[in-house]
Amino acid sequence: PGLNLTLFVFIVLAVLLVRGERLPTRQAWTSLVLTALAATLVSVHGTAVAIVASIMGLLVTSALMLEPDLRSPPYALA
Repeated sequence: PGLNLTLFVFIVLAVLLVRGERLPTRQAWTSLVLTALAATLVSVHGTAVAIVASIMGLLVTSALMLEPDLRSPPYALA
């Protein structure tokens, strides 16, 4: 099941890229990778490891969101 979810995430990403959408920010990439990683961990190691990994992922993602992304609108126009 985890592998299918990982594949689905990458297919969605590929479709967005092909359609010429704006590239996701670093936070979006991080969330995507962590989600795929958590899904893979569920299928390989079971639920407990994946829950710990998800919590770690949330902490990392929120830490990244605290630092400003230079490509976001307020900075892009400067």
